[in-house]
Amino acid sequence: MTVEVLAVVDGDTVKVDLEDEPENLRILALDTEESRPVPGKPYTPWGVAAKEEATSFLPEGSTITIEFRATDRSIPACGGTGTTTTGRSSTSTRTAKTSRSG
Repeated sequence: MTVEVLAVVDGDTVKVDLEDEPENLRILALDTEESRPVPGKPYTPWGVAAKEEATSFLPEGSTITIEFRATDRSIPACGGTGTTTTGRSSTSTRTAKTSRSG
């Protein structure tokens, strides 16, 4: 499935237009430091650098190809810490394998 990049959230998460809905996707097998404070995790300079690198690789408006590992799109989160949220909201995060299109 090919989708448009709306924004890079941080080094391992990208917001895309998925079936006309904004959706946060975690990039499979990639875990970076935080680029902004979140509950229980402070941001770090490495997280800021990871977000900058991701933004240069996946600029806003670019298209990427995503591939889910399960047909119901409910798949293990990075690090085996549980299952990602599969609900359709701007705060949900799913994990997907990505590649740049074109």
